[in-house]
Amino acid sequence: MTLLTNKGDILPLGNLDKTSVAVVSIGAPADNEFSELCSRYARVERFGVSEQQRMTAATGAKIRKHDVVLMAVFSDKPWAREAASMLRGASGLVEVFFINPYRMARFDASVRSASAVLMAYDDTPLTREYAAQAVFGGINVDGKLPVAVKGLYKQGAGLSLKKTRLGYTVPEAKGLRASLADSIDSIVGVGLRTGAFPGCQVLVARRGAQPQLWPHHGRRSGGVGFHGLRPCVGVQSSRHTSGSHESLRHGTVPSFRQSVETHTRTSRYGKGGCHRAAAAVSRIGHTPVACSA
Repeated sequence: MTLLTNKGDILPLGNLDKTSVAVVSIGAPADNEFSELCSRYARVERFGVSEQQRMTAATGAKIRKHDVVLMAVFSDKPWAREAASMLRGASGLVEVFFINPYRMARFDASVRSASAVLMAYDDTPLTREYAAQAVFGGINVDGKLPVAVKGLYKQGAGLSLKKTRLGYTVPEAKGLRASLADSIDSIVGVGLRTGAFPGCQVLVARRGAQPQLWPHHGRRSGGVGFHGLRPCVGVQSSRHTSGSHESLRHGTVPSFRQSVETHTRTSRYGKGGCHRAAAAVSRIGHTPVACSA
């Protein structure tokens, strides 16, 4: 991962609670690994552009209304370059390239107008996820361009970007066992069965990252279940919920996450039964866990 431009230190993105973000995937569906992981850090509006679904003037105008435009480039075909040109000069334009560096030269005018340019080099599920983390400060970025990009960047170009937020990784990378999810499931199950809480969201953080303990399986708890790679039990963070469930998204768990990111520790995780369940979970593997209900 190589950061090539970062005007005004726009990256990593900040003030996310006050910033409207559009994620435009050129050459990929609106919903993909990159846009999905972006949505874990901020509320985003997703757009997809393809040869069959071209960028229209109306869509371009709608995208430009956002404070930040994350333009993910997965193709260098003529229609893709046309779409990129329609966003040239947009406020807070961040361009992320999932193509060969040589082919990025075909976006010359667009690249020159961007506030930030990130080169991911290849298009795989992992590069999509890590690129999103780089944009929001979930990982360190210190790569150097292995080749020159004609008219744009010299060989060896590359800026540094420091990690400022929790990232996402596999459990083993942080010294945890994937089976930890089973232990958490068991404790949460007790809380649900005894009526201690109607649903909950569990956040596991260790050494600056959130281990992805619940991969793409459809395991369920509390009638709602797990969704994608998001560490979620009983409530999906991306869905609209009742007033009581909204506290899961905007209450204890986000506060706990922020405290971890600022290297502080909270003394309480919730109330009543949820507090007891969270405390029990937090003792598993000495991993801090927040639970809100």
